[in-house]
Amino acid sequence: MTRTENKAATSSYPSINQPEFAAMGQKQMQQLFDIQAEFLERIHEAGQTWLDRMQSEAKLTSEFTEKLAKVDSLPEAITTCQNWNTRRLTMMADDGRRLVEETQKFMRTGSRFLSNGWSGNGRNWSGNGGNMSS
Repeated sequence: MTRTENKAATSSYPSINQPEFAAMGQKQMQQLFDIQAEFLERIHEAGQTWLDRMQSEAKLTSEFTEKLAKVDSLPEAITTCQNWNTRRLTMMADDGRRLVEETQKFMRTGSRFLSNGWSGNGRNWSGNGGNMSS
């Protein structure tokens, strides 16, 4: 047996189909870029939402200050404060709901990324070869 034959016979490494390997790597990189773009879009949306929210809170505070400066009696001041407090509590409840929704969007994006079978080292991150039913 020649040295080349001996080496081929004892080699336990599978042969690598380079074009297939390159295509697989390209597909995985595209998936990574797609998920990164989606995460960045989610971050942009969340940032814009919170910026809009901060502006509406500043407007509410400005309106409250103007109204409070114009009151003529204690009962009117109390009513103004109660109305402002009611609106603030409503906004806070909306903030909580919005935070949950945005967190769920991030989680869905991340879980979709992992459930699509993005793998490294030839093994699926989910540990079951992309089959979510096993």
